[in-house]
Amino acid sequence: MVFKKSIMVFTVLFVLINFLPVKGETDWEWNKIGLNLCNEGRFSEGLYCYNRAIKLNVTYEDAWLNKGDVLVILGDYLKALSSYDRVLKINPLSTTALNKKSDVFTRLGKYNDAVSCYDKSLEIDPGNPLTWCEKGNLLYSLKRYQRAIECYDKSLTINPSLARAWYNRGNAFYCLGNYEEAIHCYDRLLAVEPANIYGAYYRDSALKNLRKKSYASIEE
Repeated sequence: MVFKKSIMVFTVLFVLINFLPVKGETDWEWNKIGLNLCNEGRFSEGLYCYNRAIKLNVTYEDAWLNKGDVLVILGDYLKALSSYDRVLKINPLSTTALNKKSDVFTRLGKYNDAVSCYDKSLEIDPGNPLTWCEKGNLLYSLKRYQRAIECYDKSLTINPSLARAWYNRGNAFYCLGNYEEAIHCYDRLLAVEPANIYGAYYRDSALKNLRKKSYASIEE
């Protein structure tokens, strides 16, 4: 059984090595080849290249990050986390690795760990509007709408033109039944992205709900 497995591994490696479009000599070249292969959807071959890059340079952050990314695509989340942890050993201030870990923890349903990673990332770089927005999205998915809104507020204070933050902030207010504030968010979104059909749809829906709410209060 062990012998058969060894033959299989050897066969896979032989195919990977001999059918690569080009072969690298430096860590940078192997990483670049891996990126190109992954862009073509050839993820196993890309993973092989990242491993070659890492073998040449065990402190190559980008190769570890790329390896983690392809492992996520392949559904091997635990090994992906291990790759991102290697990045953090090399560079404890890597917000990219922390944010990617948060995404993996979310996929695994470990939401508290995911929030914790975003918190660590924001301690390092509190001025990143995208991280605030992504943390808000996670909280929104957990139906913690008020906390999500607080994150979107932070994001929009840094970047008032971040369309996704306006859209998701509007959705959070919509879920809370605060249609006036939701409409305001969708208006801000449409000012940035006039062709956003989702923003237009939910603005119209919020407006209809607001009118129903107003009619109900008048009848009372």
